Amino acid sequence: MIGLKSGKIKTLGRREKMDTEQLRKLSYYMDQLEQKVMVKCATENVLTRSIIVSTKKPKLLKTDFGEFIGEAFKFPKILTFNYYGLMKVSTGFKKEVEKLRNSGFDIKGVESNVVYFASLKLKVINEYAPSLISGFSEFKDYLVSIRNFPTNQK
Repeated sequence: MIGLKSGKIKTLGRREKMDTEQLRKLSYYMDQLEQKVMVKCATENVLTRSIIVSTKKPKLLKTDFGEFIGEAFKFPKILTFNYYGLMKVSTGFKKEVEKLRNSGFDIKGVESNVVYFASLKLKVINEYAPSLISGFSEFKDYLVSIRNFPTNQK
C-alpha cells in the first residue's frame, strides 16, 4: 500500500525523484518491519516506553511524510509507533478511543506502549527478522529525507 495520495513521482529535496515502484517497495518494507520487528519489540517490552498518546490527528499527517507513514496499522491491542515525532497508532488503539468516546468520556489521550523507530538498531532487526537488514538503511534514509527536519542553515 502506498501512503502517498498521488502515487506519482515525488521530489525528495536533495535526493533524486523516486518512482512509484520504489515507493511500493519501501511501503512494503515498512509493513514488514512493523509486523515482524516493531510489534514483536512491543510484545516483548524491548525498546518500548509507556506514555500518554494524544488522540488528536497530528499535523504531520498532512505532509508527504505523514502520507507515506499513514495513520494506523493493524494490531488488536493498544500500541503506538513513533516515526520521528509522528505517532502511528494501532487499530486496537483507535477502537479503544472510539469505545471510550461512545461511553461519554472526553478523551484527550490514552496510555500506550510506544516503540520508537529511531531506537531500532540492526542488532534488534537481525534478532527478529534477519531478512529485513539489507533494506533498513535505504528505508531510514528515505524517511529522514521526506521528514524535512528543520535545519539551522540560512
